[in-house]
Amino acid sequence: MIETADALACVELDILPGCVILLVGSIDLAAVLGTLGDWDDVEFIDALRRWEKLQRNIERFRITGLYHRKDILEKLANEFEARWAVGGVDMALLLKGAMENSALIKSVQN
Repeated sequence: MIETADALACVELDILPGCVILLVGSIDLAAVLGTLGDWDDVEFIDALRRWEKLQRNIERFRITGLYHRKDILEKLANEFEARWAVGGVDMALLLKGAMENSALIKSVQN
C-alpha cells in the first residue's frame, strides 16, 4: 500500500518479485499531498496516473478511500483499469446507518 509522498517517489518498487497488487490509499495520500477533500486536484489525479502506468507491470491495481466519488471510481475502473475498490470502512458504514436511523426516528416526531 502506497499512501505517502515518499512512497509515491519510489512507486517503481512494485517491480519487486512477488509484488502482484498495488493498493492506493487515497485519503492518506491526499492528506500528505495537501489535497485532502479536493479530489479533482491535478496533483492528486497525477499521482493516480503514475500508478495507472505501473499497473501494466503488476497483476492488480486497487484503490481505497474514494467511497463517495462515483466519477473518480468510474475513471479508475474504465480509464486506469483498476479492478478492485474498497467500498467503505466499518466506522463510516456504521455512522451512515446510525444517521439514517436517527433521521427516521426524528421524522415520526410531532
